[in-house]
Order: sequence, then structure tokens, then C-alpha cells
Amino acid sequence: MKFQSFLNASGNTKPLYLIKAELYIFLRFMVTMNNSRDFYELDRPMDDFSLFKNCRYDGQLIDVYVREGTIFKIIPSIDGETLQNSSYFPEIVCSKTDGPDNIRTIDLGGREIFPMMIDVHTHIREPGQEYKEGLETGLKAALLNGISRIAMMSNTAPVIHHPDTINYLYAKARKLGLCDVNVNAAATLSHKGCELAPLEEYGSLVRAISDDGCTIEDGMILRRVFQKAKELDLVVMSHCERPGVRGHMEPSHEMECMGYPCLSEEDEAAIIERNVRIAGEIGCRLHICHVSSIRGIELIEKAKKLGQKLTCEVTPHHIFLSIKDVDYINGWFKVNPPLRTEATRKYLLKSLLEGKIDMMATDHAPHAEEEKIVSIPEAAFGFSGFDSFFLNIYSNLLVPGLISMDDFNRLTSLNPSKLLSVPPELISEGSNASFMVVEKGDFVLDKEDILSKGKNNPFIGRRFAGRIRMVIKNGRPYRRYYSHEN
Repeated sequence: MKFQSFLNASGNTKPLYLIKAELYIFLRFMVTMNNSRDFYELDRPMDDFSLFKNCRYDGQLIDVYVREGTIFKIIPSIDGETLQNSSYFPEIVCSKTDGPDNIRTIDLGGREIFPMMIDVHTHIREPGQEYKEGLETGLKAALLNGISRIAMMSNTAPVIHHPDTINYLYAKARKLGLCDVNVNAAATLSHKGCELAPLEEYGSLVRAISDDGCTIEDGMILRRVFQKAKELDLVVMSHCERPGVRGHMEPSHEMECMGYPCLSEEDEAAIIERNVRIAGEIGCRLHICHVSSIRGIELIEKAKKLGQKLTCEVTPHHIFLSIKDVDYINGWFKVNPPLRTEATRKYLLKSLLEGKIDMMATDHAPHAEEEKIVSIPEAAFGFSGFDSFFLNIYSNLLVPGLISMDDFNRLTSLNPSKLLSVPPELISEGSNASFMVVEKGDFVLDKEDILSKGKNNPFIGRRFAGRIRMVIKNGRPYRRYYSHEN
């Protein structure tokens, strides 16, 4: 990485904020690039050839042969003799250094395997707030919880709106070698909604833009963002919240008794309506983040039926938690958008099962505990979501049979990959060898097992029907350990 001159391309002095940002990026880069290390790997980090035997995928017992990070073959039974002699493998040239004796075999004992997931909406607090979460801890937590790729939102300190910052993050992520990274860079400078970020300078570094929790209030600026996004074929990801509202949670009897202002479903739906209308007029691609309102779903469904380029996501906490789960003693359950009523929760779940919602995302928002265990007005918004993402999908959707394996792939890989313009994660021949191994059982999510630096996970203490025992990323296996194991 090269530190940039204080002069821009035209020879003029750069703004002070940009000089400071570049200096910060340069110093962070120099300090951190040599500090990476591997986590929870098996004894040999990678093999050209690996055989994963006795994998249960979508009800079928299969063996998966991996070659150089790619799924080469999936058949009911593989052994060394098969590999050497079977017509299944005419492309393999067996030699002293490249043959069955050199294949590493891992017997999964009939455990289930699932494709790894793509999370389009995460908050990794680097640069600037690494005490909450940095790339190293965030990518480790994502990987070992079955997530192969994350897309980082830009509400860091400083805001991510400069190509140098993006390049720094990509370089560090590659050095760490954990999961893959996209950056959803800012739509406007510093998320102030006054001036467009340098969208053309993002180039191929960015496929989606967002001002996240800072609603662009000025309609003309919003139109300019949408128009430029259309020209550059970028997706605009929209956190929809009426500007100027300073609420904390969903309206409830408890909030009324405490006299705290609230965030209603209409505060979300009103901005969904505006943004969908303007995006439809311009013809840009729009993605609605963490939809949590009944009218919001209805507006999105109506626009889709008219052929608009529109997608949306929902979080596990909005379909598996509601205000009946909230303990109003402090801000632990404070999130934006807030947990809704039980009726809305059920509606969101029903909409997901009916295909009205395109994908699931964590909205992973780690915070220090002292930022959550304070009064509701003082508490930070957000939940740490990586460590409970798959657990909720597996226990509450897959095991009860509410969704199929095809649905799982669509919600966690296929549709997210289309949004970010990246390859999906699939268990199929020719795909990346990136999948997770799941152990069935009755397990409690303990705080000690939260891998994210942010322990503010609302599902701590809940029971789940399984847990991740191993992940394989591009053919590289990582074993997952838990606190109560010897």
C-alpha cells in the first residue's frame, strides 16, 4: 500500500479530512499487516486433495472429493481404490506424488453438511472502533459460524467513502485469509446526505452503496444517488427510517409508562414508500435492509409485481424475537429497527416462507457491553449476530421443515450472491469447497462461545437443535471448539 500525496490529481491541496483519513489508514496498515494468525485449524492447513466421507446433505449420505479448493466430485461412495481405478475420475493422473495415498480423508460420521452463507449486511467497526469489533475478530467469528463472505457497511469512524480505505480493508482481509469481504461504501460524504461520495472512483471495488442508518432526507440528493447508481450499475442498500425521529423501541405499554419516544412501523414504511417510488422512477436497483413492518412488506411486494428492480432482507431477530422478549430494565434489547409486536413478527416469518423476502442477513452490530447495559435512552442500537445466525435458521426453520435445502440456498447464498455480484456457495461439482459440518443435539448458546468481540447477542441462553462442528473454506478445514469441551 502506498501512502498518497497531500495533493490530489489536479495538483490542488487535498481537504484536511482526507489527509487525516489517509494518514490513519497508512498507520493502521503498517501496524496490523504482520499481526495475523490462523484460528482453530486442523493439524495440516490445506491439502491439494481431500476426501470428506459420510456427509449427509439434504437427506442423502454422500462423499465429497475436493481438489485444490474446489468440489471435484460428489458420489455415494469413494475410497482409495475407487479414486485410482474408477471411470468417475479419468482426469486424475495418479503418480507417486499425486494419488490415493496422498489424499487426506476426514470421516464426518454421517453429520449434516450445509453450504456456507453470504451475509450482505454487517458492521465491522474498522476503521476507528476496533474496541467493538475489528476485521480480525469479525472475520474469525463469521467464518467459524458458517459465513464465507460478509459485506461491511460504511458507518465506521471515519466513514468508508474513499478508495484508499476500501483497498486497505481488502488487503488486510486477504492477509488474514479468513472469509471474503465486500465493502458497501457510503453513498454520500460522511453519511451527511449533502454531497455525493466519489462513486465513480469506487470502480470495481464496490458493488453496493449505502448511508445505512443515516436517511438521505433531501429528495434531490437521493435522486442523484439513484441516478448515479444506475449509471454505474450499483445497488443502493437502504435503511429506511423517517429522519428526525429520535425513538428507541417499538411502542408498548412499558415504553409509554417510562415516557420514552418510540420508533413505529410507519416510521420505516414511510421511507420505504418514498425510496421505492423514486427508485422506480429512475430505474436503479434498490435493496431494502432489515424490513420489519407489515406495510413495508406490502409496498415491496406491490413494486416487485410491477417489475421493479427491488430486493429486501430480514434478520433472524425480527422473525424470532418480539417485544414480548424484551427486558426493559436496560438497553440490551435495543436495536434499529426495533423488535416489533408478536403479530408483526409472525407476519414477517410468514412473508419469508411465502417468498416475499429475498434473503436473510444478520445486521451484525457488535458493541461493548457497557454500551448496552445502560438505560434505554443511553444504550447503543444493535445486536451481535454472527454467532446465532445459522443456529436460528437451522433450529427454527430447517429442522421443523419450514424451509427446504433449496430455500436455505436461496435465502443465504443465491440471492445474496446476486446482490453483491459474487459467486454463490453451493455443494455441487465445480463449486468452491466451502461448507459447514453440523452436529445435532440440544445445545445452549453460552456467552463464552460467542466468538465476536461484541457479546451483545440477544439469543444467549437459548437452546438450539445443533451447532457447527467444522467449516471448510475453499477446501481448508477449521474445527470449531466450545467452552465446555475438554
